Amino acid sequence: LPRGSPQAVPIRPAPEALDRYHARLAAGGLEEVEARSLAARFCENDCRVPVPPRRRLICQRLLRPVALFEVASVVVWALDEYWQFTILTLLSIVGFELNAAITRH
Repeated sequence: LPRGSPQAVPIRPAPEALDRYHARLAAGGLEEVEARSLAARFCENDCRVPVPPRRRLICQRLLRPVALFEVASVVVWALDEYWQFTILTLLSIVGFELNAAITRH
């Protein structure tokens, strides 16, 4: 480090804080009164993530640039009369995107 620049110091919890943490773990967690007191002080530790409808997820997946490029390529192959390859690829694209959207849901 250049002269005069502050050095990075790792932040470690104090040993007594670790002892209290380990004691709480051994006891099975917080007491009910302490848990209610902390919840009142800091609010609930809760994060709700809205899940979009399945149809919207599928549309989003199919309208991504990669999926649109793959469909455009399938159209070009169809124009060259590669029907078997075209149908197989189109089914694969739709199946993959449906699976990804349903898994995400």
